[in-house]
Amino acid sequence: FKGNTEQSETHFIAALDTLRQYMGEHNAAYGTVEAQLANLYHQQGDYERAVGMHQLALDLRKDIFDELHPQYGQSLN
Repeated sequence: FKGNTEQSETHFIAALDTLRQYMGEHNAAYGTVEAQLANLYHQQGDYERAVGMHQLALDLRKDIFDELHPQYGQSLN
């Protein structure tokens, strides 16, 4: 959905809802979508929401993986 951030946001939120329903929130896929949504908020200039969503993704990945895991390190970027 290049260029259509509103539609992208809708799809990311739907993906989070689906993952939450079928897999719960405590899994790597959920953290990946959180990070993608955070990046979208950053692109939109909504830095407060971006930081909050990045923190959620970081906290989840820290809980799932150890601090030496690449996915955790990716969240620090």
